[in-house]
Amino acid sequence: MVVTVKYDKGLNKWTADDNSTVTATKTGDKWTISTSSGFNGTVDAVYAESSDKASVLNDAPTVHSTSYTTVKGATVDLVKQKSATVTITDREDDATTAPNKKETTVTKVTLTAPSGKVTEYTSVSDAAAVKLTETGEYTVKVDVKDSNGNKVTADSDTATGTNENDNSAVASTTYVITVKRSRNK
Repeated sequence: MVVTVKYDKGLNKWTADDNSTVTATKTGDKWTISTSSGFNGTVDAVYAESSDKASVLNDAPTVHSTSYTTVKGATVDLVKQKSATVTITDREDDATTAPNKKETTVTKVTLTAPSGKVTEYTSVSDAAAVKLTETGEYTVKVDVKDSNGNKVTADSDTATGTNENDNSAVASTTYVITVKRSRNK
């Protein structure tokens, strides 16, 4: 994270581009500056320097689902079907608790029919109306990726984070849809 701090000589006021509060103390020709967002540094004339580094920590999402039973010929939504209760949880990307946060996305849904035929859907909308034409067990795997795409961990609250590689903030869940013959047939 980079924070740019500016001084307006006319207003005799410091501002930070991240809108955090700036505290500045002048000692001789130098200013000691800190922001409420965590930047600390010294300004000598027009040059600022700081050894502080900031990291945004990021955990991988979790995803859960429930197996269920339906009848042959049913049309199901492989991600949003109430019976499957596919639940995606991501502390950093939970737009339900903070609307300004990004969301974890479904990257792929894989459906394996009782006959062994595998169909991959790369969008939630493509997996929204799937007709189940065979009796037996369908296996559904839902893959998700958080908005950052990679995990970032740190040993403590003040340590610089370690990026754990691209596509490390991913998760998946697998559930089974048992399809039985309709009683009317």
